[in-house]
Amino acid sequence: LKQFGEDLGCQVSVTHEAGVMVVTVVKPDAQVDETEHEKVLINLEDLSLPERAEILFKRYATGRQGNKQLFLRKPDLQAFAEDALRLRQRVLTEEAWDEIERIYERTLDLQVDMGCSQFHGIISDYFPVFASEAVNILGLTLGTLVKELQS
Repeated sequence: LKQFGEDLGCQVSVTHEAGVMVVTVVKPDAQVDETEHEKVLINLEDLSLPERAEILFKRYATGRQGNKQLFLRKPDLQAFAEDALRLRQRVLTEEAWDEIERIYERTLDLQVDMGCSQFHGIISDYFPVFASEAVNILGLTLGTLVKELQS
């Protein structure tokens, strides 16, 4: 099965769980030609701030509370910051990380103060507030981050 998947150009991984071998075969994404890729980039430039923030939210928010998707403090915030830093080939100082965590806390407090019952993470409605401030600390703009992550 592993060889068959590889022969088809798929990504294949093998793990062992409770004495059972699990083979996972993932079909590669369809190839995108250059003109289609340019259309995607042009469309990104036409997006509003909330639309750009929604793209980032969907990419990083892994938490759930009830039927709401949440951007969590530890795993999601860490992945968000690491990806942004990797794009800029920068290292985050401890002071900058503390400021990003304060922005997260202030946004979560705002969300709760406005009557939202989700308090374990930031929901999509409040994510633009967090993201627009956090990207400044990371030396980016929201549009630049979305565009670079898409390419």
